[in-house]
Amino acid sequence: MKAKLNINNPIDVQKIKKNLTEFTLVFDRHIPLIPINYRIRYIDKKTGDFGYGGMIMKHEKGTIMLRINAGFKPIIWKLKYNNYAIYVEDMEKKIIKRKQKNNLYKLYDAGLLKLID
Repeated sequence: MKAKLNINNPIDVQKIKKNLTEFTLVFDRHIPLIPINYRIRYIDKKTGDFGYGGMIMKHEKGTIMLRINAGFKPIIWKLKYNNYAIYVEDMEKKIIKRKQKNNLYKLYDAGLLKLID
């Protein structure tokens, strides 16, 4: 089992920052407004443990239901979001990156771009 990252551990701080580069902190009052299927990550406010999170399936009173796909069977759990600092994935950056990858592939497919080892 992989050791948990903790924001209070100086060794883990850089790893956590790297894992949150494409994510933005969300105020507690805005968490219920995060759309379904958006990916989140979180930090426990009491312990400082970092969680890789998952995709939001459903909003319930004071909780969010999350899902990750682990092989053939998804893992689903509830998270009381008042106990966590929630970070949501920046979808605009993700869409731009996807378009750039698609454009690179089109150039490669047209023979205008070559891969060099």
